[in-house]
Amino acid sequence: MKPVLERAKKKTAELSDPKKRFLLLAAWVAGDEASARAAKKKTAELSDPKKRFLLLAAFVGIPLPGTGAWTGAMGAFLVGMPFAEAMASIFVGVVCSGVIMTSVSVAGKKGAFFAGALLIGGLLSQMFTGSKSEKPE
Repeated sequence: MKPVLERAKKKTAELSDPKKRFLLLAAWVAGDEASARAAKKKTAELSDPKKRFLLLAAFVGIPLPGTGAWTGAMGAFLVGMPFAEAMASIFVGVVCSGVIMTSVSVAGKKGAFFAGALLIGGLLSQMFTGSKSEKPE
């Protein structure tokens, strides 16, 4: 029992860093170190705040089971997003999801296609034509 407690104490000490929380969760879910290494590479891509904001808003904005505000909040916590940034991104995603579902309800398939194309176009235009954040020297 002592080795298990020592390992738990060590893992608990590592949880102070948000990226390590994400990596530990990925390793626990997948059950192997290869998945943890892949998750580490993916978290390195999330260092740009604008990219994090857009990815979380897109994830929350897709009206599918398991992609809502609660799951987005958990994801924001795991990657260590600041509270205000996470809340704004989740809000944008929930509004986008509401627009999609309302258009599906009111206008049927044509409305869903139009809203989806409009939102995806807006997301892509922000990703590719948005201003680049300058790195401090």
